[in-house]
Amino acid sequence: MDQSATSGDLRTCLQEMRVTNPRDILSEIRSQKGKRIGHTCEWILKREEFSAWGANDNSQLLRLIGSPGIGKTMMSTFLIEVLKGKVEKSPDKMFAYFLCDYRYPEQRSPTAILRSLIWQLLLQRNGLFQHMRPDFEKHKDSRLFECLFDNFSALWRIFQDMLQDEHAGEVFILIDALDECDKSTRKALLRCTRELFQASPKSAGNFKFLVTCRPEIGDIEFEPDGIGVPLKMDSREVNTDLSDYINLKCEDLAQRKEYSQILKEDVKEALESRAGGTFLWVSLMINELESTPKYEVANKLKDLPAGLDETYTRILDDNIPKKRREDARFLLLSMVAARRPLTKKELAASFAFWKTGSVVVDHDLHDYMDICASCSSIIYLDIASNDSETTANFCHQSVKEFLLNDHGGLSGAWYQMSSDGANLHMFQMCWCYLSSDVFFHGRLVISRWNKMLLKTPIEELQTHLDQYSFLGYASSEWEKHAITSYPAILTDLKIDIVKAPTLRDAWLLRTAREGQGEEAIVKLLLNTEGVDVNSKDKDGMTPLSWAAMNRHNKNIVELLLNTRGVDVDSKNKDGRTPLSWAAMNGHEASVNLLLNNKGVDVNSEDKNGMTPLSWAAEIGHGPIVEFLLAKCSANTEDNIGRTPLCQILR
Repeated sequence: MDQSATSGDLRTCLQEMRVTNPRDILSEIRSQKGKRIGHTCEWILKREEFSAWGANDNSQLLRLIGSPGIGKTMMSTFLIEVLKGKVEKSPDKMFAYFLCDYRYPEQRSPTAILRSLIWQLLLQRNGLFQHMRPDFEKHKDSRLFECLFDNFSALWRIFQDMLQDEHAGEVFILIDALDECDKSTRKALLRCTRELFQASPKSAGNFKFLVTCRPEIGDIEFEPDGIGVPLKMDSREVNTDLSDYINLKCEDLAQRKEYSQILKEDVKEALESRAGGTFLWVSLMINELESTPKYEVANKLKDLPAGLDETYTRILDDNIPKKRREDARFLLLSMVAARRPLTKKELAASFAFWKTGSVVVDHDLHDYMDICASCSSIIYLDIASNDSETTANFCHQSVKEFLLNDHGGLSGAWYQMSSDGANLHMFQMCWCYLSSDVFFHGRLVISRWNKMLLKTPIEELQTHLDQYSFLGYASSEWEKHAITSYPAILTDLKIDIVKAPTLRDAWLLRTAREGQGEEAIVKLLLNTEGVDVNSKDKDGMTPLSWAAMNRHNKNIVELLLNTRGVDVDSKNKDGRTPLSWAAMNGHEASVNLLLNNKGVDVNSEDKNGMTPLSWAAEIGHGPIVEFLLAKCSANTEDNIGRTPLCQILR
């Protein structure tokens, strides 16, 4: 094997994986949560379950389970140091870890987890690249590496082969906050993990997985199906750590607020008696006491809330006056829906637009920069060296869950919201912002050339991005918010769709592409004045092309075919028609609908001379071949002389 070529390919592969160094993520978490205090977390080293997990000669799965705010992530950061130290002393061992975070798309998907773990293992054992090399070679020439690095099945196969490699040695894997991994996609990861450990006594490899999560998360609790050992973080052991934490926080608070010794002890006693093993609750109460005058502290201690839900209720009901609640709700809706943490400037820019109805340039935002102040008890600012990169975040994931919880439908509180409602709020904010005359009613970000809708490259927007902080987020995320605002969008949409025709037609393209469940939105858009049912994206695909291509889109295909002026034979840049796409992908219902349309050209050829029948025969969709044979010729030759009949007989 050419070692220099291998080394070069490995280097390219590691770069193309686009993995954020986990050490940087760990460093950021430590700066947010602070350093570990004294001997906290060390109790786990004495637990039999943990000792057996590390010492066993067979592959093991350990599930560390703890309630919200009990200190799971702090425990994970401690265990990362423990396991790193263990591996550094033994060259035959490896260790990789991943810290899930619901706030960031790149830190909450199974493919992101696998990419990072594989990346770390490759850095430690270059020879493991042999398990990725065949897939890497396949995509190297086209450089379409996302086909590999976003493919869960391929990544899992590679990861498993690495774990079971005879030269891998003992491998330790830690995944923190698995419950923050996307619920819609983590099922495959849980299933594959279960199957891996079910087979492990008979298979090669010695690997130890440690996963942290909250209790009573259905799929995480039941999918392992008896595989692995659960270790519960209960208050008996956590309370010792918590007592040290309370001591430190009370000393600091008493010194800054100049409490008497008696008042300091009263605060300490009250926190210890009500904490319920939850570090987060203590932190929230310390913040509340920070803003409480000394003469009111004694009364405050008599009526401390029990648990996180009651704490959040008190903070939102008692700390935010009624005249500020509309503004606070805007902030909470925006943060719940945001697809990544919003910067302070992005929030200020969107808030200023919402308050004034006008786009405000960044240098005039100073009056709106304190938008987060109203909810400061549950929001923290992640301060960056560059102030424009400072982001606003909930103090804990449980805040977002509390806001989205309908509390049995009994609350009716001003801060209650639904996920689709929050996304509708954000979609409408993005849409109205982009539709303003400052951005030429959307044409700045999506322009029309002939029938084609073209997104403006980010570098061409730079001058505007430097002046208008919310423009970047709005232009990149508005479509995703539209998709996730269903079903609220059907009843609560309050925007002028006609005002921004290029945005509207781009929305129609995206909705037709998404498929099942989007019929109502397609219908809504088709009923707006001036909609272009034949608009095309950069690849020349129309709404009908996308709908015909995707499975489960029969209703959307039917809606589009019944729209006046629709081009049933519209061709993309490769000459492919809607019928060609439906035939190739085996969508019988869509093929039938298209064939029943009198205007369709069943013998339409693409740039390679392939007809819909050629594609159906090439892929082997028998029923569709039968439909098409009744309508068109089986002897039409493509550019290399093949006929559909040849394909059928092959």
